[in-house]
Amino acid sequence: MINFKQAVSLLEHALKTMLIFEAIEIKTYKKDRSVTLYKAAADQFIIIQHGFKQQQIQADSKTAKTSLKQAIKTEFPRSNMVWMSHFKEVPCANEIGAQYDRQTSLF
Repeated sequence: MINFKQAVSLLEHALKTMLIFEAIEIKTYKKDRSVTLYKAAADQFIIIQHGFKQQQIQADSKTAKTSLKQAIKTEFPRSNMVWMSHFKEVPCANEIGAQYDRQTSLF
């Protein structure tokens, strides 16, 4: 669990440094809403909203930052703390779950 502002800055940094087939998921404190950032190709990101809106947004590296900020603003209007998970080697954005390698906790 990390501070919301720190999670947003980490996601913005991840847009530049993520490898293909990596995913980062942030969830609310109650874990009832989430936003997932998935890198599908060298210049293609998939942003999945699950909560107030159920949608999947495909964006290139130029439009991904604005799409991600809009999704975060919609799903986390008053959040201060969020859960963050980093997944590696995920073949499909819709199949993120416990069966894939999670990065070990840094905290």
